[in-house]
Amino acid sequence: MENESEVTGYKVFYRTSSQNNAQVLNTNKTSAELLLPIKEDYIIEVKATTDGGDGTSSEQIRIPRITSKLVEANQGNAADFDMYESVIITS
Repeated sequence: MENESEVTGYKVFYRTSSQNNAQVLNTNKTSAELLLPIKEDYIIEVKATTDGGDGTSSEQIRIPRITSKLVEANQGNAADFDMYESVIITS
């Protein structure tokens, strides 16, 4: 369309479901990888950026926390470590 600008990048907004303020990942690629702790639910939204400003936000993407036997087995373990899930977002 005549009044639309070329997409120059993307903003990936992500937060836990219990937070109001999101963190922002800026990228000029069509994919992004987030490393999220598995103990939390996450909400993700994406906006395209152009020379004219930000586009409208995508629908919210909900990433549920992971519960598994491995996570339960590590609870209370002296050598417990934070576990993360890799989330890849592509356009």
